[in-house]
This record gives sequence, C-alpha cells and structure tokens, in this order.
Amino acid sequence: MNSNTSKVICTIIAKNYISFARTLCNSFLEQHPDGVCYVLIIDEAKGYIDGEKEKFEVVSLDDLNIRNQREFCYKYNITELSTAVKPYLLKYLIDVKSINKILYLDPDILITNPLSILFDELDKHDIILTPHLDKDYPDDGLKPSDSNIMVSGTFNLGFIGVRKSENVNQFLLWWQVKLYDKCVTDFALGYFVDQKFIDYAIVCSKSSLSSTTQDITSLTGTSTAGASALLMTSGDVMKGNCIFYISVIINLRDQIAYQATRHGIT
Repeated sequence: MNSNTSKVICTIIAKNYISFARTLCNSFLEQHPDGVCYVLIIDEAKGYIDGEKEKFEVVSLDDLNIRNQREFCYKYNITELSTAVKPYLLKYLIDVKSINKILYLDPDILITNPLSILFDELDKHDIILTPHLDKDYPDDGLKPSDSNIMVSGTFNLGFIGVRKSENVNQFLLWWQVKLYDKCVTDFALGYFVDQKFIDYAIVCSKSSLSSTTQDITSLTGTSTAGASALLMTSGDVMKGNCIFYISVIINLRDQIAYQATRHGIT
C-alpha cells in the first residue's frame, strides 16, 4: 500500500498500552479501509508483540536516530518519554517513510467518523492544532478552570496534524531541541511535557489573525457546524524561520453543551 497517497495516522505507546493502539487503529481503518497506521513502541516489545499480525506498522526508538538515546530515555518517566519522542516520530515518517500528510492521535481515542476533513485541511495548512477551549470559563469554582488551562497550555497535543514542507521540517527540528531536555511536568518552572512549547507557535510569531467558520466532524462523531476557527495567515517562528499556517479545529459539539451547562447536567 502506498502510504504517500493513503490517509495516515500515528500514535505512541509503551507495550502495556497495546490494546489502546489496536482499538485506535481498528477504529481508524473502519472509517478509512485504505488507511495506514504507525505505532511507536517506546520500550522493548520483542516476544510481546508480533508486528506481522498487527494492523499497524511498528516503529521502534532505534528507528528515530535520537542522539544519545539511552541517556535520553533514562532521564524521563514513561509519560514524559512518550511525549518527548513525538517530533522525532513525525519527522521520521515524513523523511524516511515519505509521508506527505500525517495525523498524530493519542492511543486512548476511538474514531467513530471519517477524518477526511482533517486531511483536507492539511492541503491548505502545514499544521493543525486543537485548543483546550473556545470560550472563557466563569469564576464558578468548578473545573476545568483558568488555572487548569494555564498550566496545561493553549493546545491539547493529544492531536496534531502536519504535512510535508520545509516549514514543518524547521518546526519539528525546533520542537526536538526543546523536548530533548525539557519535556517534563514542572509547573513551577512553566513546563508541561510537549504541550506548553506549542504556545510559542502563536506567541513567538508575527501573525495577522482572522476568524472563519467551519463544519467539521469531531473525533468522537459529533459535528461543530459554525465553530469559530483561528487562522494564522503568516508568521516567522523562532530562529528557524519556521513559517507555517495553523487551523485551530474545535471539536466535541460545543464542548458537550458547554460541559452540560457547567455541571448542572440537564
């Protein structure tokens, strides 16, 4: 199968999460029978997983050409390591597997509708991100609150879409550098694994912002007709001249009716 023309997703797991990866990939292939799935397994899986019997292609850390890999792995816990390798996996799939458009999804996701609209967005934009919220939270003492969002970052990196371009190449190289030593959870120092660095995509760019409306199908099968989207129309990012476009996708039908009217649950 030619993954250059197929719809491609990837995810990252330790081998104890293999059931999650299988569920994600099976649900994706139900919606896209010609799709291709890649699963990076960050620990030793020989004798535990038979890649020939899986519906996805297994990627190992040895494939990613990470400098001082052993040292890199041992300074992180399992969550930190799983997120630190994300830009390495995306760059590997673009450079080595010659994939033009990729969606990364966390393994604990079930896909219930086609993702075609997301792949279509990558025809127009280099990077797609999902924000944690699309409206302000009231000071009602409930969670999530402002502080939950501020410590986690603007975007939820359980999803990111990228396409092959020099802009994305520079972005992934920059992200690799940031995550090589700083992919930790340390709220006092302002770090939250891979997510907080992506705030730089907006903060450190010289961009003009405009709003638009889109009708998209969310990963959980709901639609957000008319949801507000933020478009980065231009921008130089950091020193790598990483110019890229971002289309922010809002999903989960109005955040499940604005969290069931902020926990009143009607």
